[in-house]
Amino acid sequence: MKRTTIQGRHIIAAGEVGAYTVCPESWRLRAVQKLKGESSIESREGIRLHAQWAKNYDDSVELVRLIRILLCLTLLAALVYVWL
Repeated sequence: MKRTTIQGRHIIAAGEVGAYTVCPESWRLRAVQKLKGESSIESREGIRLHAQWAKNYDDSVELVRLIRILLCLTLLAALVYVWL
């Protein structure tokens, strides 16, 4: 859905650009014709899978952060051991 600034320029949200890129017809039906899609079993499953993917992604980011901390602490311990 486009928005208009005070100067009369149109602003399109990044999510709308992404939705248009994925499926222009779906974007047209929602943005231009103002139709809402039915909540099908497939769409509910897609929402569930997306939530699971986001959780897995967050977990992997946290795991990488913890591994980096562990490696830094191991390196620091090795340096202290060699120095002493």
